[in-house]
Amino acid sequence: QWGGITEKLDYVYQAVEDLRKNAPEKALYGFAGAPWTLFCYLVEGEGSSDFWRPRAMLWQKPAFCQEILGKLTEVIVQHLQKQAQAGADVLQVFDTWGGLLPAYDYRTFILPHLQVMAEQLRTPVMLFVRGGGHLLPMLARLPVAGFSLDAATDVGEAGRILGRCTQGNLDNVRLLGSAEGIEQGISEIARSLGGRQNHIYNLGHGILPQTPPEAVQVMVEAIRRQG
Repeated sequence: QWGGITEKLDYVYQAVEDLRKNAPEKALYGFAGAPWTLFCYLVEGEGSSDFWRPRAMLWQKPAFCQEILGKLTEVIVQHLQKQAQAGADVLQVFDTWGGLLPAYDYRTFILPHLQVMAEQLRTPVMLFVRGGGHLLPMLARLPVAGFSLDAATDVGEAGRILGRCTQGNLDNVRLLGSAEGIEQGISEIARSLGGRQNHIYNLGHGILPQTPPEAVQVMVEAIRRQG
């Protein structure tokens, strides 16, 4: 059953609205999983290191997979539109498992749905494809505002390929190490940027639960020193 999903997620939109009211001058991100990543969890029923079942299903039942990916795209667009209406300034789309697919598979099965999503959303979209360095040339054709990058991607090279705003990509485990290591990581990103200004400093993936808050402060201060 695909109906009524946004109604069940009303608490999300209420949270976005509350954040908007309490932080009116701050940039506010909405977010959702991408069609392929949600499809992986839908098929597998849990996490996996390689998601071989959904990957195989793309070739075993291609028409069925396209139908499900299309339905997921519709629901994701509705979910993100609701967040934008509640006050989100930017919409982050996470394709956490996109990098598992070869370029041909991604172009054939996934890219058309991301194209539809980007065209239907009027709020700026940032797309994150973890492990997607091999996909950058095709991703560059999507009408999105920018791209979040994982820690394995060179931000300088990615910027040249994508030609738009980038975000990232400090390795999240740096925050479990020394202050010097954090500062060095930020400096490495700055050097790779080579003076490019349309970059948002951030982590290359989600913050780890065991991260000490003091390490986040060190990162923020290091970013501010980069100007």
